[in-house]
Amino acid sequence: MKKQNALMMQMAIFFIFVIVTFGMLVIYQKGNMLLYPKIKKELDTYFNEHYLSILKEVDKSELLFNFDDKSYKYVYQNKQNEKLSFELIYTKKKKIKSTYQQDYVEGKSFLNSLSKDFQKEIQKILKKEELSPIKVENQMILSDLKKKEKEKLLSKKERTKVAFYQVEFSKTISSLNAKEMVDVLTRVDELLKKKSYHPLSYQVQFTLQSDGTKGFILKNVTRKTLLEGKLETIINQLYQNEKTKDENTGIEMEELK
Repeated sequence: MKKQNALMMQMAIFFIFVIVTFGMLVIYQKGNMLLYPKIKKELDTYFNEHYLSILKEVDKSELLFNFDDKSYKYVYQNKQNEKLSFELIYTKKKKIKSTYQQDYVEGKSFLNSLSKDFQKEIQKILKKEELSPIKVENQMILSDLKKKEKEKLLSKKERTKVAFYQVEFSKTISSLNAKEMVDVLTRVDELLKKKSYHPLSYQVQFTLQSDGTKGFILKNVTRKTLLEGKLETIINQLYQNEKTKDENTGIEMEELK
């Protein structure tokens, strides 16, 4: 009987706690709603003063409240592609913060997101090539791209052809000679070209099959260099002259240590 009474008491305390907590949240939220007009006006004024030129190219969200840091925000999404967006944030200290420069002008989050999407598809394309791991990393900011390239990314048409990303992978080979390295890269590039992917560059770690501690890392290899047939010569020259960088192409080669 005592145990039953104790259990009922615990349940009663729990329900009281839930009701009180819920009531406080309701009161807090209603209190905040009284501030909405003021906050909306301040955020709208800030947008009009700083970003009026992009008014027609973005959609604005409802005013959002963050319970964790007690901040409010508007999210502005590009009408062509919702993944390109930025936030205007009204903080607890009544200050306005903007992510416009890094998120909208430079588009870092947008390009990183695209790179991850490309990575999934490129992994499928190269699945049979025994490459591991395959990564796709963003190498640029949106403001550095030409107008037509930016339009392709936003419209989602031919976006894989825009060279802003680097494809990285590792490959175990039977011998560390330049021809075998070039053959691997040429094969990979041809497979991606067939699927309309145009990486800005490749970075590859070649490891000797008989000794995993020996190998080379090639950086900044481009499709242009592969098509011109210069890569094998460049690798041999770097190795023979004990250099780590070709000044004409920017290709780097580091020995595994």
